[in-house]
Amino acid sequence: MIFTEFSLSAKHLLGLKSHKYSTSTNSLLDNTLLLPAFWDSCQRLLPRTLAPNTVTLAGFIVDVIGFLPLVLFSLDLTTARPPWMLLLSALCMFVYNTADNIDGRHARALGCGSVIGEIFDHGLDSMTNSLQILPLMIAGHSGRVPFIASFVTFLVMETYVVLFFTRKLTLGSLQFNFIDTTELQYLAIFAVGMTGCLGMQDPELMTAFWSWKLPAINISLRTFYFLLGTFPLTVNLVYQLSNQMRSPMSHRIQYELFNCFVIWLLASTIFLAIPESREKPIMYFIMIAGVFSKLITESIFSNVGAQYDKPLVNCSLLAPVFVIWNAYFKWVGADTAIFAGAFYAVAIWVLYFSTIILRSARFLHVSIFTVPKIDDKN
Repeated sequence: MIFTEFSLSAKHLLGLKSHKYSTSTNSLLDNTLLLPAFWDSCQRLLPRTLAPNTVTLAGFIVDVIGFLPLVLFSLDLTTARPPWMLLLSALCMFVYNTADNIDGRHARALGCGSVIGEIFDHGLDSMTNSLQILPLMIAGHSGRVPFIASFVTFLVMETYVVLFFTRKLTLGSLQFNFIDTTELQYLAIFAVGMTGCLGMQDPELMTAFWSWKLPAINISLRTFYFLLGTFPLTVNLVYQLSNQMRSPMSHRIQYELFNCFVIWLLASTIFLAIPESREKPIMYFIMIAGVFSKLITESIFSNVGAQYDKPLVNCSLLAPVFVIWNAYFKWVGADTAIFAGAFYAVAIWVLYFSTIILRSARFLHVSIFTVPKIDDKN
């Protein structure tokens, strides 16, 4: 059976009432004095009438605004974008990261933190984490990085995010490692922003920047950045699996692991068998991002105590399956099939995310975008 995860009743949502948010961090940047102080200062500028979820949504919209020009300009990774697009994307990623780090602070300052805020925040993160990978690929590609490097980096990062949100299920809290999502986001912001700044002076500097050989190790900065993003995540993946598989709750991640394996299998099949996925890969990556985002959001919903029977086959997997079937039956052109798959995968994520937010808010009698009055909370 598929689509059963959309059928939520009160008995599936009872666990939300007893959920307590728990997190710990060893993150390098989260524990510095500069960034937390900056985030605290930004939070104090927010009006007390502004709901924390509004801050979250605003950050998400800004991130999408910075992403869209890069996609609309060209659907491949190798076409050089105007430097202002890269600068805009870097700025929007910075605004999103700031909003993502002050929404929780704002909720605690107002005393209106709720499980809805956790679902809303992390649910939108599931998509923005994917959106922030692509500008980095576009900035660093320039036609000289083998496409397989982008392909593997993308899948490793997405799989890492899936397993990141299973930590709460198996370890009891969300645990941030020394190099984690904040560090990777700022690496992307710096790389995309630096590329745009150099391009404003001379477009040739963008290529020279990424082609610069690092002393001693004699590899290009472009290759180093891909390794810097992929290697720590790979190590973290192995570390997470070793810890989580020893947990009494290890059976809870089998669904996520099975679906990650299926996504890797389908994505690899499309990558190898359909040339259009490599020639104009942006829509291909968006399709895979939508599939992963749906899986990640399901994991987040389970983290907060929701209990329902998950379908054996994630309905978002129909997108890559359709693209593969179309390659055999030739119903429509490959580009059209990939576009349709991307639209379906993202639409399914939006529908599922909206469903769990609205039904959970209705069940808990919590407003999503307004700050409750003091009397309302008593």
